[in-house]
Amino acid sequence: MFPGGRTQGFHASVHDTVAAIIQRMQQELSADERIALTVARVEAFLTAREREILGAEHVRFNVNVPVMVTIVRDTSLGDEPFWLNERGFKATGFKSKLANQEFDTWEKAFPAGKSGWGPQPDRARDPLSGVAAAAEGW
Repeated sequence: MFPGGRTQGFHASVHDTVAAIIQRMQQELSADERIALTVARVEAFLTAREREILGAEHVRFNVNVPVMVTIVRDTSLGDEPFWLNERGFKATGFKSKLANQEFDTWEKAFPAGKSGWGPQPDRARDPLSGVAAAAEGW
């Protein structure tokens, strides 16, 4: 994993992207419109480039062999984040329960090299919890 932070090289960081989105919302949306925002409305507001950055740069990794990444998602957070389908993750159909919380799983094979994925829509939770990667030969 790479440390978070501001712009790194030629790639806009998640921090810079979120700051630009907030600035654009303040310019283009009234206070009432901003108060009424939902996850779906925010996702619809995003540009294609912003979706790409938010969907692939929140958690970044570099592997030297192909891996299968499994996302274990807390279903109480509502609809799955936009980046799961956009990044090619597929629902496995496997669900589990832990302490009255239900989780579903999503998987995607990644080739060797750099890649990443986006955050859960609930900022109060650890975005890395429940994420696992298995090396080639899984």
